Amino acid sequence: MLLGGGSQQYRRMYEYAMTAMRRNIFYRPMTTENLDILFAGKVDTDGKTPVEDLVTEPRAKHLECFAGGMVATGAKIFGNDADLEIGGQLIEGCLWANEVMPPDIMPEIIHTVPCENKSNCTWQDKKWYDAVNASHNGSETVEEKIKMHGLAAGIAKVDGARSEAIQSLFILYRMTGDPKLRDRAWNMFNTITKHTTDIAHVDLNDVTILSPSKADRMEPFWMAETLKYFYLIFEDPSIVSLDDYVFNPAAHPMRRPD
Repeated sequence: MLLGGGSQQYRRMYEYAMTAMRRNIFYRPMTTENLDILFAGKVDTDGKTPVEDLVTEPRAKHLECFAGGMVATGAKIFGNDADLEIGGQLIEGCLWANEVMPPDIMPEIIHTVPCENKSNCTWQDKKWYDAVNASHNGSETVEEKIKMHGLAAGIAKVDGARSEAIQSLFILYRMTGDPKLRDRAWNMFNTITKHTTDIAHVDLNDVTILSPSKADRMEPFWMAETLKYFYLIFEDPSIVSLDDYVFNPAAHPMRRPD
């Protein structure tokens, strides 16, 4: 469903970028199920810090859920099956962040507990408790802080309230044809509709509770981007085929040059 190829110059650029992201950006969060998932973390640098001294902050942002689709697209173009798997792991990370929250909607930002070893990571209560205590001031016990802030296991802190995972879910579905991805997209759509709709799809104030209150606004990207990807994942792949089009950051399809 997506053309391969790519010049040697672009291939070198792709490999350089992916090496840096695999090494410094992508991390595996600790989960109770020991899931093999990834997030795109945050790294700050002044451009002079040695690579080995860079620190990845285990902070996953909903807007960065596009990373799974971005990596999967590059992997498909350059025929890299290992990176296609990484794209899938990034998408699974965002789906996990949706599914562990009470209303099944990912917060805008979550702070998690990173695995020291991506290939060997088992759940440890103490590491999660330490991260929760480090993220929240107060004299409360760690159990009280978890309850007070509505923290799911593996999440140390929550900021904000909305999700954008559908973009990458759509791209991965177009590349793999896995029908389970459509099922998860449908569940995601029904969940969002259930919690956000009165006369419009509005922002939610707090997704750490089962029935979050609604904000008095609807973001413009809902119609321009999110709803478009929900529509396209259920359409025939010939509609806005990824062989013929790419999407710009605002989700507008642009025809690829011959």
